[in-house]
Amino acid sequence: MIHQPVEIINGATIVYRHAVLTGEFAIESMFEEAGITVSRQVADRRKSMSMTITRKPGYGLAILIVRGTLMVQRASGHSFRVATPNTLLNFESTEPTEIFASRGIHEHLVITWKEESVSGLTEWLTQQISTEPISLVHGSLGTDAGRAIATIIEAVTKPARATVPTVIGLLSFLIAVAHGTIYRPTLTDFDVDFPAPLEALVAETRSRPSANWALKDAAKFAGYSPFHLSRTFRNLVGYGFPEFVDRCRTESVVEKMGVAPHALIDELAMAAGFGSTQALRDAFRDYLGFLPSEIRGTSESDSK
Repeated sequence: MIHQPVEIINGATIVYRHAVLTGEFAIESMFEEAGITVSRQVADRRKSMSMTITRKPGYGLAILIVRGTLMVQRASGHSFRVATPNTLLNFESTEPTEIFASRGIHEHLVITWKEESVSGLTEWLTQQISTEPISLVHGSLGTDAGRAIATIIEAVTKPARATVPTVIGLLSFLIAVAHGTIYRPTLTDFDVDFPAPLEALVAETRSRPSANWALKDAAKFAGYSPFHLSRTFRNLVGYGFPEFVDRCRTESVVEKMGVAPHALIDELAMAAGFGSTQALRDAFRDYLGFLPSEIRGTSESDSK
């Protein structure tokens, strides 16, 4: 069955803007206490889709991305910001905000709270100047923000007496971080204790993703044999070094799209070190679930 559902939860309304097959999207209540509600939204779609999310007056609203990629409409309405897993989105406005969900599997925690129940955070937010409808913070593994996100997920998954103060405190911390830092999406998030040669290689690759990082050249940089580099990197990270390079290049293109939204896809692919535009499209689809044209806000047919 195909339908276009509207989800109404405490403090928020979610309207799916595309026809949705039964079972593609679902939302279930996880926790509700002392004015705080946490719902789990899961999805598995073959194509990307949009939804409009509205925060109700008198409530706060945040979405924590566990799996999947979202695109958030900017205040200008002409471009989007990409939000990757382990990112918290705080809705600053009560105006309807358009969100795009990528292809593939999604898991989000939708957190709402009565503003009167969190008066300190509410008062602090009224004093902040926000130019965007949503503020974002990414919790990189091994950082304070990353630990805060992991603790929130654990607290609402296994509720206990301290769940409410834990969620309120860590939400307040993350929202404050979102207001004080520049958000950058990441596809190379890992908390690994690399040997010194590999740590240097990872840092150099991140700083110069467009360079020639063929396995033999990367191995020479690290002082490893190609076989030893390939095996060691995969054992530590969970995927191979060539994929790490492609992920870094994809990150760089996403960032450039944010400052040059009208740049040609061909030029972006070549500048980032991709061998072809198709290689860039494949990387976007594999690691983000979007096509480059979708992130840039243009139309591109895709029946795959």
